[in-house]
Amino acid sequence: MSRRQMIIVAAFVLGALWAGARALDAQGFLTLVQPTVVAGPDVGFRVERVERGIPVGKLVVKIDGKWVDAQFAGGAVP
Repeated sequence: MSRRQMIIVAAFVLGALWAGARALDAQGFLTLVQPTVVAGPDVGFRVERVERGIPVGKLVVKIDGKWVDAQFAGGAVP
């Protein structure tokens, strides 16, 4: 493969990646938010991103002044 062909292929790949990123951004799939905690004094919900207008995140608890992810000990109840 000649150098000119490699440049053409590289330009095509970069263009395709750019076009794909623009298409995803236009659909709202790349909406990023600064992680914020909607909370009471010790329990909260950390919003990590927004998908189609719906906040997605984790349940967190405050321990020693820091927000940490909560884990559940039990399973689902039928």
